[in-house]
Amino acid sequence: MEIISQTHRGSSIRQDLKRQSTIIEFIQNGEVIKGTFRIDKERDLGKGPFIGVIDCDTKACWQINTDTVISLAVI
Repeated sequence: MEIISQTHRGSSIRQDLKRQSTIIEFIQNGEVIKGTFRIDKERDLGKGPFIGVIDCDTKACWQINTDTVISLAVI
């Protein structure tokens, strides 16, 4: 995935999560979090830098700030 500008970063990541489960590595509270996530249709606002996701392994809900994403890989 190529991110052209910061404006389109959230929508690009959101599109990948809508297609299928995605491995995402991001920073939250000073820690690096890595896991397999999918979009949470109930909690995702649909726009902006925050994306509502569900961890595929633990079923925990997360709010990911797209500005803190280090890497992602579509499975």
